[in-house]
Amino acid sequence: MVRNVFLNIEILLNDGVQSLSEYDVQAFAFLYFARALLNTPFRCERERVRRVDCVVYEGDHPRIFYEMKIYFKPHERMTKSLFDKDIKKMAEILAGHDSASAYFLIAGSREAFASERLDEFDFISRHLRENDRAWHSYEYKKDRQVRLRPSQKQHRGQSVLITWEIKI
Repeated sequence: MVRNVFLNIEILLNDGVQSLSEYDVQAFAFLYFARALLNTPFRCERERVRRVDCVVYEGDHPRIFYEMKIYFKPHERMTKSLFDKDIKKMAEILAGHDSASAYFLIAGSREAFASERLDEFDFISRHLRENDRAWHSYEYKKDRQVRLRPSQKQHRGQSVLITWEIKI
């Protein structure tokens, strides 16, 4: 899914589209899952469980949650408070769905991932520069944390798309 979404983003950027939104990236993910899950007991829904961006169900049971943050517009800035809010939401959802997996996806233009913009986001810069697959703690609220494990990354083009698995 990550590679497919990345390639679709790159096609749009190569065609001169510069103002991609979170909805656009969600649509690429949703279309990929809809196609890949055809004729299986799985299906994909958008913003169904506590407004999580993408949820993969097996029958009536949610199995995979994806939360997405998108940074293609010049005025969009990564802020820890927004990440904390989404990661907190994912931790709460995982607490209620112990057999589910959760992922955090961040996509944006190369400029959005410039090193000076990542000062308070060591987990992002570490994922971009290393092939580390170890679990790392992330504190989203005082005395509240989750574990993040770098998952997929695509960054050889005009954009960057990276994911982490989240565990409570």
